[in-house]
Amino acid sequence: MYLGALRRLRRWVGLALLAGTAAGGVAAAGPAPGALVVGFDRDFPPYEYLDDNGRPAGFDIELMREVAAAAGIGVAFQPGHGPDLVTALEAGRVQALAGVFHFARLERPLAFGASFPEVEFAILTRAGTPEISSPDGMAGKDVLVASGDAVDEWLQARALPFRSTAVGSPTEVLRLLAAGGGGCAMMARAEAAFLMGRLKIANLTVSRSPIFLRPYGFAVKAGDAALLARLDRGLAEVKASGGFDRLHRKWFALLEPQRGTLTWIFRHGVLFVAPLLVLLLAVFAWSRMLTRKVEEHTRRLREELAERARVEEALRESERRFRSLAEVVPFGILIVQNDTTVYANREAAQILGAAAEEITGSSAWPFVHADFLELVKARAMGRLAGETGLPDRYEVKIVTRAGAERWIEMAVTLTNLGGRQATVMAITDVDDRRRARDVEAAIYETSRAAGASENLQELFASLHRTVARLMPATNFYIALYDAASDLMSFPYFVDEVDDRPEPLKPGRGLTGYVLRTGEPLLATVEAIAELERRGELESLGAPSVDWLGVPLKVGGATVGVLAVQSYTGTVRYSDADRQILSYVSIQAAQAIERRRAEDDLRESQRQLSTLMSNLPGMAYRCANDADWTMEFVSEGCVALTGYQPGDLVGNRITSYAEVIVPADRDAVRQAVDEALAARRPFELSYRIRTAAGHQRWVLERGRGVWSDAGELVALEGFIADLTERKNLEDELRQAQKIEAVGRLAGGIAHDFNNLLTAVLGSTELLQRRLAGDEGAQDELATIHRSALRAAEFTKGLLAFARRQVLDPVHLDLNAFVSEAVPMLRHLIPENIRINVHPAAETDVVQADRGQLTQVLMNLCVNARDAMPGGGAITIETGNALMDAAFVAAHVGAREGRYVCLRVADTGVGIAEENLPRIFEPFFTTKETGKGTGLGLSTVYGIVKQHEGFILAASEPGRGSTFTVYLPAAAGRDLPSAPVSQTAVRGGNEAILVVEDEPEVRKVLVEALTGLGYEVYQAADGLAALEMLRRGLAVGLVLTDVVMPHMGGMELCEAARAAAPDLRFLFSSGYAEDTVHVGFIKKEGIFFLAKPYGIDALARKVREALDTPSAAPPAP
Repeated sequence: MYLGALRRLRRWVGLALLAGTAAGGVAAAGPAPGALVVGFDRDFPPYEYLDDNGRPAGFDIELMREVAAAAGIGVAFQPGHGPDLVTALEAGRVQALAGVFHFARLERPLAFGASFPEVEFAILTRAGTPEISSPDGMAGKDVLVASGDAVDEWLQARALPFRSTAVGSPTEVLRLLAAGGGGCAMMARAEAAFLMGRLKIANLTVSRSPIFLRPYGFAVKAGDAALLARLDRGLAEVKASGGFDRLHRKWFALLEPQRGTLTWIFRHGVLFVAPLLVLLLAVFAWSRMLTRKVEEHTRRLREELAERARVEEALRESERRFRSLAEVVPFGILIVQNDTTVYANREAAQILGAAAEEITGSSAWPFVHADFLELVKARAMGRLAGETGLPDRYEVKIVTRAGAERWIEMAVTLTNLGGRQATVMAITDVDDRRRARDVEAAIYETSRAAGASENLQELFASLHRTVARLMPATNFYIALYDAASDLMSFPYFVDEVDDRPEPLKPGRGLTGYVLRTGEPLLATVEAIAELERRGELESLGAPSVDWLGVPLKVGGATVGVLAVQSYTGTVRYSDADRQILSYVSIQAAQAIERRRAEDDLRESQRQLSTLMSNLPGMAYRCANDADWTMEFVSEGCVALTGYQPGDLVGNRITSYAEVIVPADRDAVRQAVDEALAARRPFELSYRIRTAAGHQRWVLERGRGVWSDAGELVALEGFIADLTERKNLEDELRQAQKIEAVGRLAGGIAHDFNNLLTAVLGSTELLQRRLAGDEGAQDELATIHRSALRAAEFTKGLLAFARRQVLDPVHLDLNAFVSEAVPMLRHLIPENIRINVHPAAETDVVQADRGQLTQVLMNLCVNARDAMPGGGAITIETGNALMDAAFVAAHVGAREGRYVCLRVADTGVGIAEENLPRIFEPFFTTKETGKGTGLGLSTVYGIVKQHEGFILAASEPGRGSTFTVYLPAAAGRDLPSAPVSQTAVRGGNEAILVVEDEPEVRKVLVEALTGLGYEVYQAADGLAALEMLRRGLAVGLVLTDVVMPHMGGMELCEAARAAAPDLRFLFSSGYAEDTVHVGFIKKEGIFFLAKPYGIDALARKVREALDTPSAAPPAP
C-alpha cells in the first residue's frame, strides 16, 4: 500500500513539476567562467539607475542578469554616465553596455545587439496649458532638455523653430518645468512617468503621441562578435521563455497597465505550483480511496480483474514517466519526511556531490552549512506546524560531500505522503550567480569604503572584511610599494603564523614576484616548488598550502599586492577565486590611491595650516585696489597687527592700507606699482600702526598673481615684524659709535696721562725743593690740584673707553650699597629722599670697588640733577636670570645669572628722542657749564668693562630708571679688610727706567735718585735690552708698556729669558687690552697706572723690591 501511494505521489509531483516548468520558463544556467563587467547609466530610470541604497536597478539591469544567466555568463555592473560609458568600453574597463541608443556616430566604436522595443520620446507641458503633440507646437518656446541625453543630440541635429535649454539632469528638468521654468520639456516617456511618480509631481502632462522614436539595446565593443553572439542568444532565450515580457511589464506598467492576459497568466503560473501540488495531492488521496473501492469491488466482482490490471499498468507507466521527468528537470528535487530524505533526483545528487542512493534514507540535514542549519530546521518545523508568513523560496549555503561550500536556492512546499506530512524541496545551484552578486556588492562596498573610511587602516580593514565575504581570508595582507625608496611595506598584515615583516626591497618572494610581473599568481605547493626550481622565487616566511596574490594597479603601474593564503589542506583557492580577487583589486587599488591622496592632501593642508599658524608674521592674498583689500590673511596677523583675520578680510574693521603709517603709504604704493609693472617680486620695509596704537617696522616680500590672459588677479606675500631687528641695528650702531669714540677718548687719555705724570712729578719735586717759599708753594699747590682734577677727568675717559685698569674683588652688592649711602647723602640735598630696597640675598659679583662706586655716584648725581624741586631716589638690588629671548633682544647681553643694581628717580624724565643717545660721550641736555656729558658714558664704559650691560627706561614727567646687570661670580668668598698704607721710604737698589717720553723719564729719574736709588735710563725697550745684555745689574726695571721699537712686554720676555728672577714694574696711561692685564698677572709683574705722584711711585717701587719673587704681585 505504501509503495502504491508513493507511486501516485511521484506521478502527481512529476505532473506538477512539468506544469511548473512550462509556466515559469525555467532555463538551465550553465557554469560561468567569469563575471562580465557591464556598464550602465547611473541616472536613466526606469531603464537603468542606482537605487536609494546605491545598488544597480532597472529594466536593463534585470534583463542583463537574465540574459547573462541564459548565456552562462556571470555578470557585474559598473555605474557611469553618458559618453563616459562609451569611453570605458573602448578602454576595456567594461565589456558591455546594458543599454544604449542607436546613433550613427556610435556604429564605429560599438557593436549593437538585438534591439529592445524603441524608446518613445514625448513632450511635457504644465497642466492647464494646451497639449503639444508635434515639434511645430514648440515654436517660439523655451524647451527644457537634460544635458547630453538622446533628446539633446536629436535637437542638435535639426534646425527647429524653437530654442532649447540644456539642464543638468532629468530630475532638474521636471522640477524646473513644474516650478514654472521654460515653456515645455522633452524626454523619454517612461523616464518622465517614473520620475514624476517618484518626485510626486502632479502638475505636468505627457503628450499622448510620441515626438520621435529611438532604437535602444545593449552593445559591446566593436569587433567582439563572440560576446555579442552569446548575449543575443541569451536574449532570444529570455524572450522565448517570456522573461522579457515579464520584465517589460514590471518596469513599464505605467505605460502598459495590462493584467489578466494569457501571457501574464503563463508568466505567473509558477506561483501556482505549490497550490497545484496540494491540489494534485488531494487528487492522489482521492485516487487512493478509489483504488480501495476498486479492490473491494474486485473481491466481489471477479469480472473487474482485467480493469484492475489495466489500472496498475497505467500507474507503472505514470511512475516511469515521473522518474523520466524528475531525472531531466534542471533543478534538484528532495522529499523529506520525519527528517529523513525519502527521494532525491539525479540533479539533487549532483548538486550535493553524492549518489542518490547515499542521500535517500539518510538524515536530511548533513548537507546544510552550520551557519544555516538552525534556520532551515526552524522553518521546516514551523511549516509542518502550520506557521504562516514563512518564505517559500530562499537561499542557503550547503557543504557538499567533498567539503566544498556552495549556495543553493530552495523552494519549499508541503505534501501528504502515506497519510503523513512531507516536505518537497526544489533546489537550484546559484553559486555562480551568488558569487557574481557578491563580487558586485564587494566592488560597491570597496568604493563606498574609500569615502567613508577615516584613514587607510580603516580602509584596509574594510577590504579585509569584503574579501572574507567572498573567500576564506583568515590570512590576509596588503603590501604597498614605494618606487622612490624601492621598498615594500606591509601596512596591513593579518596572519596566524607569520609576524608583520619590516619594510624590505621586493626580492624574489611571492609578493615580489607579483610586483615584478604585474600579474595575479595562484601559488600552490607544487607551483611554488616549480617557481623555486626555475629560480624565480626564493622561500620567505612560513610555507603555505595555497597563496593567492593579485597586483594593485593605478594608471598601469603596480603599486602594491593584495594577498590571501592558507596553511591547511581544507582551505584551497581556485582560478575562480583568483578572478574574483582580481576584480576586487581593481576597485581596491583605486580606493587605496584615493584614500592615500586624500590623506596626503589632508596632511599637506595640516602642515600648511601649522606652518601658517606658526610663521612669525602674516601671509596674505589681497586685491591690488586702493585699500589693498585682503582676501586671506594667516593667524600671524594677530601678533603682528593686533587685528583678527576677520577684521582685515574684506575690510570689515579696517583696510590694510589704513594700518600702514600715513607717511609711508605713498612710498609703499610706488614701490609695489613699480615691481608689478616690471613683473618682478617686491621687497620693502615700512611702518605700521597696530590696533593698540603702537608703531612697528615690518618687512614685506610679495609678488603679483597673473591670469593666463595676463591680467593681474591678486597680490600674494608675507609680512614679518622688523621692529626688533631695527632696534638691534640701532643699538649696534650706537654701540659701534660709542666704541669708536671710546677708542679716541682712550688714546687722548693715554697721551694726557703721560703729560700729567710729568706735571705731577715735576710739581712735587719743586714743592720739595722750595719747601720754605710759601708763595711758590701756593702756586705749586694750585698746579698740583689742577693736575689731579685733570687726572680724574682722564680716569673718566678711560672708564668710558673700558681701558681703566681694574682691581676686581668679590663684592656683596647689599653691603656695598649700605656702605655707599652715607657718602651719597653728602652729594644729595635734603629735599631728595634716598630709599634703599636691598634683596633678601644677592649673588656675589667680581668688580672693582672704586669703579662700582663711580657708577653708583654718577647715577645718583644724574638723578639728583633731574629733580631740582626735590623727589626721591630709589636704589634696589636683586638677582636675575637672563634667557635666550632676553639676550636676543639686547645687544651685548649674554645668557646666565646676573646681579642687578637699579637706580630710579621721580624727576623730569628723558625725552623719547634723546633716550638712544644718553650714553654718548659729551652728550648732555644740561645748561652749558653744568655737565661734561661724561657721567653716563663713564657708567656705560665701567659696566661694559665688567662684562655687564645697562638698560635705561624713562617716561617724561614721571622719572627714569637705570638698571645695571653684572655677572654673578662663582662662590661668595669676600676679601679681608684693606691693609693701611705704610710711610714712604726709599732705598739704594739699582733701577733701570725705560720710558719713551723724555719729560716723564726725566721726572722718574730725578724722583728715584732723590729717594736714594741708583738709577739708569733708556728711551725704549731695545736700548734697555742692550744695556742688560752688556751686563747691567739692576734689582728692578721700571718700564712703560707702549713704546716704539719694543714695548714693555717684549722687553720683559726677552730680559727674563736670560735672568728669570728680574723684577719688572709696568707703568702706562691705560691697559691697552686684556692681554696686558693677563700678561702682568701671569708673569708676576707689578703695575702702576699713570698719572701718579712721587709718593705713589715710591710705595710701588718699594713694594716691588720688597715682595718675595714667588709671591703674586698686587695689581
